[in-house]
Amino acid sequence: MSPIRGVLLAGKFRTHHELNSMSEEDQRNTLIVELSGRSNQHNFQSFNNPALADAGAALVFLRTARIRDDAQLKIISIDDMRNILIVEIGAMTGMGQELQGLSNIDLVALGLGKAAPGTLRESDFVRGVLLAGKFRTQHELNTMSSEDQRNTLIVELSGRSNQHNFQSFNNFELAGMGAVLVFLREARIRDDAQLKTLSIDDMRNILIVEIDGQTHLGARLQKLSNMDLVLLGLGVDVFVPNEVHGISRTGDGVFGESNTGVGLHGKGRRLAGFFEGDVEVTGDIRLANADCAEDFDVSGVVKPEPGTVMVLGNEGTLSESQQAYDKRVAGVISGAGDYKPGIVLDKQQTSGNRQPIALLGKVFCKVDAQFGAIEVGDLLTSSPTPGHAMKTSDPFKAFGAVIGKALRPLKEGQGLIPILIALQ
Repeated sequence: MSPIRGVLLAGKFRTHHELNSMSEEDQRNTLIVELSGRSNQHNFQSFNNPALADAGAALVFLRTARIRDDAQLKIISIDDMRNILIVEIGAMTGMGQELQGLSNIDLVALGLGKAAPGTLRESDFVRGVLLAGKFRTQHELNTMSSEDQRNTLIVELSGRSNQHNFQSFNNFELAGMGAVLVFLREARIRDDAQLKTLSIDDMRNILIVEIDGQTHLGARLQKLSNMDLVLLGLGVDVFVPNEVHGISRTGDGVFGESNTGVGLHGKGRRLAGFFEGDVEVTGDIRLANADCAEDFDVSGVVKPEPGTVMVLGNEGTLSESQQAYDKRVAGVISGAGDYKPGIVLDKQQTSGNRQPIALLGKVFCKVDAQFGAIEVGDLLTSSPTPGHAMKTSDPFKAFGAVIGKALRPLKEGQGLIPILIALQ
């Protein structure tokens, strides 16, 4: 799933039902059109999806929180919007320079009530519901205590449903209930008059049906909190409990055995298996794919393609190689050609640009033979051609700058060949 969906919903650029009929590529192109028409910037086609959602989140937050109106947003760039957002979140949280290191989506999460990193305060999304529902503005909420925000949400929920016992719920429950109402309203699944005749339980049941139409997760959705249901609707990956559940205090929670086939088989749209804790294997681990890769942060908004040679930067991020015999060479972006990563280390959920870099095994790599015909077994290093490797011809310069060995020849020109990663 993609947070682009959430930006289109939160900005009211498309309805929930319209998005269900659109491909991810259609959603991407729709957001590009919206951002181009609502800012003074027009280079969004070069952004990858995380960067595009990040840009959209800043614009939609400033607009929804009524910090800037459409006319004011139209004359500024996304960087301008980000700077405004940092100032606003700083005024709200008291945080300073550390906000510069956060993505726009992380800044927006703080604006919606997520606890600041390193603090003991729990996240409280009552504020976010009041903002998303347009019940209060960002500046109005800055002058209100947590108790005032809670009471305001209770009044809004009581006036917008047929239920009136909200005072008995804690803030987490209250925010979840508010999130359901606001989602149904803002995604244009139900209007105010229809919501007024329903209880929160009725709204939750409607939301489950709608999210099932989007995700096809069926009865498993019943186990999710209201907030997680809304996050799924916004395109955020949420852990959904399995239909098979085993608990044991002394032995195996779930045990599978077969004399002829597979003892335990898992298949899922996002993950085939999830383990919380240590995993012990007594036999071999067989991986069908080719290399061992590790995710790294990549600088810039344009996503380098698989097969590109990457080098280390001063801030720990990677960028496309630009020079011959570069000792900063880190590896090759995995996933080109027929070879896919067999294992990926340091995989994180982030709105930033991260790419798997092959560190060991076979990978397809972009090479340039104009600096010398490449034969099988030749050592390869970075070349003056951006993102391409070349045959090493100077062993002294090559020391510390070798990427690996060629597994296929290339007599002339540029091409994509399999190599054996061997950084040295």
